Amino acid sequence: GDPNAWTTPAPVGAPGALGKGARLELDKLPAGFRQVVELVDLDERSYKDAASTLGVPVGTVMSRLHRARKLLAQGLSS
Repeated sequence: GDPNAWTTPAPVGAPGALGKGARLELDKLPAGFRQVVELVDLDERSYKDAASTLGVPVGTVMSRLHRARKLLAQGLSS
């Protein structure tokens, strides 16, 4: 139900598991972007919880997550 979720299905595996290529691309992201992806997408935490953990507003989490997902998609498609 997350309108910002990726539209391609995740590979079968443990929740939060990443393939080697995806992990490499995630590791290339700036720390702020990477942290948000790890908290929201991999750890399945809410935007509010991620914002509290990082000490930033919820809007910042949403913005960083959007940008991080775009960068990951670009990196994985090249």
